[in-house]
Amino acid sequence: MKKLVFSLILVLVFSLTTTILAQNDGTAVTIAGNTAAVTTTLPDVVVSCPPSAVSVPVLRNAEFVFGFANTSDVLVVPNATISEDGVTLTVNATVLSCASTPAEVIMIDRSPSISVNDAIPRPENLEGLPEALTGYAVVNSHAANLRSCDDPTCTRVALVSGGDSLVVLGRNAAQSWWFVQVGDIRGWIWGDLIYLRGDLSDIPFVQTAGEVEPPVFYVGYGGNPLYTDLTASARIACRVQGNSFYPLVGRTARDTYFLVDATCTDGTVVRGWMEANTGLVRNTGRVPVPIYRGFPGEGGAVVLP
Repeated sequence: MKKLVFSLILVLVFSLTTTILAQNDGTAVTIAGNTAAVTTTLPDVVVSCPPSAVSVPVLRNAEFVFGFANTSDVLVVPNATISEDGVTLTVNATVLSCASTPAEVIMIDRSPSISVNDAIPRPENLEGLPEALTGYAVVNSHAANLRSCDDPTCTRVALVSGGDSLVVLGRNAAQSWWFVQVGDIRGWIWGDLIYLRGDLSDIPFVQTAGEVEPPVFYVGYGGNPLYTDLTASARIACRVQGNSFYPLVGRTARDTYFLVDATCTDGTVVRGWMEANTGLVRNTGRVPVPIYRGFPGEGGAVVLP
């Protein structure tokens, strides 16, 4: 749970006596002199109908927000399983509404992000399952990423193929991104990469706490040297493995060398410097990468735990 502290300046006309007020929501307000400190616990999961009723501080701090524009709307979340012998198909459905509790709506929270070097899942829905709902989506590109939040800088959780049918669970405020389910994976897909089918007018507003793609340095060929530092006496710490993305933690002012956490050919993870022409930088999250000057000992190779 998160805590947020507000500082308010109050003008007390008649008295500056210290007072403690207890509000109906349990928030405590302490007034000392002409300054009031308010401490309140903000919820991690919010259910609100309409979503516009959620205050900005709560919206910014919540990990998951769910709500309908109309209090009578409901969301049907299907779940299908096939028996081990492949004969029996069982389809269950959970109905979420404005009366649902945070513990109930969190069941459709987004799936975990995928590490840059892990194989990305390519899930599929059972044939006919999305089409059985009042509305669904179809991927209209060759392939599309599902992301942890509604922005192209967010981390990936899965990859879907053209023509795949998706179960629609939510949308963002602008209806430019859609929160979908494929198999047992849930994530966000950009609206331009899908066709909408059927009636999706009652789909709820959803907000998830995503993660930004970290900057990485891709090395295609193995055996490139990783240097201990940028001095004339620098030594080669090791030779790195190829076809891998390595966390990018620093760079020189002219981007001629990059400081990375690389995996050596013997499997050891070492922090060191690589020449820019030995790989490619990917920084879709536009994360600032600190500049190192390369003085002795600065950015030296360190074996990571």
